[in-house]
Amino acid sequence: MDTRSNSSAPNSSDKAGSSRNLPAGGSVNALQNTGKAIGRFLLRLAALLLALMFLVLIASPMINNLSAWKTGQEVARLPLPPDTEIKERFSRAGKLNGNGNGMQFLGGILIRSGLTLEELQDYYASVGDSYIVERQETRELAMVEHDRAFLETDVSRGGYYVVYTWGNGIFPFYGLDLRGH
Repeated sequence: MDTRSNSSAPNSSDKAGSSRNLPAGGSVNALQNTGKAIGRFLLRLAALLLALMFLVLIASPMINNLSAWKTGQEVARLPLPPDTEIKERFSRAGKLNGNGNGMQFLGGILIRSGLTLEELQDYYASVGDSYIVERQETRELAMVEHDRAFLETDVSRGGYYVVYTWGNGIFPFYGLDLRGH
């Protein structure tokens, strides 16, 4: 009888000994599961970063433009004084005037009226204290300092006025818009 052991034959002590080469407390499946979990986390992190970039670069300017448009619609819905008609509506969002950072929201209307500037100012002051009325003698909007904004209507014949107000944006979008910096 041969008393030598066959080294190629499986041995119960060899099976138990093979797990000694792995990190403590784990097996091959545990390492694979950990790797998959890290991969899912990194994929979710990348998706979150893409969503944030979308929010900053695309959604914020669109939402801020909508806020300015609503400000213009507010002015356009005001009752008109006699002998006055709306010729054009306008709205802008961005860093429009002044110093420092921050978004501003401008909305208004271009009107043609047989009334004087003082009569129009009195009329709109009675409607609300946030409405500004100015004579409009060129196509360029003078209240916009940091950008050039133009009307489409030819105002050279006289009798044209702008009625406008400054509106508010929606948090956090006005802080994320790069145009305000």
